[in-house]
Amino acid sequence: MFFLNGAHKSFLTELFKQESITKVFIVRGGNSYILSGAKDDLETILNSLKIEFTYFQEFDVNPKINDLEKGLKRFEQYAPNCIIGIGGGSVLDMAKLIRFFSIYKGDFKTNIFERKNLSKTQLICMPTTSGTGAEMTHFSVLYENEMKYSVEHRDMKPDLGIIIPQFTYNNNAYLTACTGFDALAQAIEAYWNINSTTESDQFAFEAIKLLYTNLPLAVNCPTSDIRNQMAKGAHLAGKAIDITKTTAPHAYSYYFTSKHRIPHGHAVAITFPYFAALNMEHFELFKNQTKLRDYQNKIEKLCLFLNISSIDKKSFFSRYISSIGLQPIFSKEIDVFEALCAVNKERLGNNPMFIHERSLKSYIEGLNHLQ
Repeated sequence: MFFLNGAHKSFLTELFKQESITKVFIVRGGNSYILSGAKDDLETILNSLKIEFTYFQEFDVNPKINDLEKGLKRFEQYAPNCIIGIGGGSVLDMAKLIRFFSIYKGDFKTNIFERKNLSKTQLICMPTTSGTGAEMTHFSVLYENEMKYSVEHRDMKPDLGIIIPQFTYNNNAYLTACTGFDALAQAIEAYWNINSTTESDQFAFEAIKLLYTNLPLAVNCPTSDIRNQMAKGAHLAGKAIDITKTTAPHAYSYYFTSKHRIPHGHAVAITFPYFAALNMEHFELFKNQTKLRDYQNKIEKLCLFLNISSIDKKSFFSRYISSIGLQPIFSKEIDVFEALCAVNKERLGNNPMFIHERSLKSYIEGLNHLQ
């Protein structure tokens, strides 16, 4: 991984020379690719080095199986020696999926794969948001029939992640809030995760320290330095969830994205206050009582940093989320039964607390009264 705060064009020029890159398949976003400045910078470098390139951008915000099949066909016809994914989380996921399924065949629903190709095209990912951390993770999201699947494999992980904070400087307030809260939620979820390790805790807590304070500033009064700190925090959050994966807020978010077209980070924010209260207050529901004291110590440390030791966690996070403009807004009434059934059970299994469905059902029902 490289974090480039300035001089990124000279770095990329030398990198492409050293790696003998001659033909590039660029997976990109739409307007974001242009507004971020990535298009001008990347095309200038590629043209100066006489590197051949083509674009793939004809896919949905949330990658679908049909989009993947189309991109994979284009990739195989073009036969490049490098893939560059440059954009937000969906773009990076699509780049990762195309590279992975050029190597493997199998069932993305069960994550059982068989290698079909010994050669592996180099994959470089550059985020233009802060962000999903997808440049550091070994999994990608893929949708089929409005159901979300997490495709996981060690070869899903990019060969190189390059963080260029300048590419995030022109992000609008809503995009900043959505992607920034996704990163903050990832960091907190990694920290309270049943799969947490000493290493993931270190990445997660450093990410929380960077993201929690800087996110409201990045939304409401951004500066270059604040954007830089957000980029660092999002990257660290990605490193944390690459170890732990996510928990309940993410597990329940996919319904709101697929059914209500709510962007991912905003969708995560909808149930986050509920699960924050559950995971930070209801220790009687902890899944591993032999390690309860260690978990309580971690939560005490987190509460101390957030200055919320004696504050209701649900209200605290609801206010924080409102401060960055992510109040729950739905195009139609929530189908509570459908929302509960659409949960990603694998992600839910990482949650530290047992969940009483009646209580969660009541919370989701209450969201309809906010409209």
